[in-house]
Amino acid sequence: DASFFPGYLYGLVLANNGSDAANDLNIATGVATDDTNAFIMKLSSALIKQVDAAWVVGTNQGCGDTGAIGDGTFHIYLIRRSDTGVSDILCSASLTPTMPANYDQKRRIGSLLRASSTNRPFTQINDQFLYVTPIASYNTTPVAASTAITMDIPNGVVFEALFRAALNTASGASNAVVFF
Repeated sequence: DASFFPGYLYGLVLANNGSDAANDLNIATGVATDDTNAFIMKLSSALIKQVDAAWVVGTNQGCGDTGAIGDGTFHIYLIRRSDTGVSDILCSASLTPTMPANYDQKRRIGSLLRASSTNRPFTQINDQFLYVTPIASYNTTPVAASTAITMDIPNGVVFEALFRAALNTASGASNAVVFF
């Protein structure tokens, strides 16, 4: 009974694929409750999915739900057919993905960013997704007023961003920086 395990997620670790890191993802085996907490879904075999191709069931196949794959945020879903029990992976720019025919259960298991038609390299450690190379989201001359900074993280879902900040001031300048 999945209702005893609301929000359960075990395994299903995502990684950039070694052969085509720009477009492919490795997904490890694992188990999760669906997003209604009514069903338990299991990915019994590790998969390689192509983010830049339309969805087809199985490994070394596409995972895009609709349209062309461009730059931006892509959410990764474990999906399942309740009639056959077959599970697979689906990628979508939407938090309400277009499900393949007969697939009726889903759970978002992660999100990634694509820039310049490439998956940003990341490492997943438990629920943490860390960029392999830090991204400079903001690098400019300070301004007198407060400045909102847009972080380079996936959008649409609440994230706890880990970031580093530095301030260099001119000699003799009296500048104050406050981080909230």
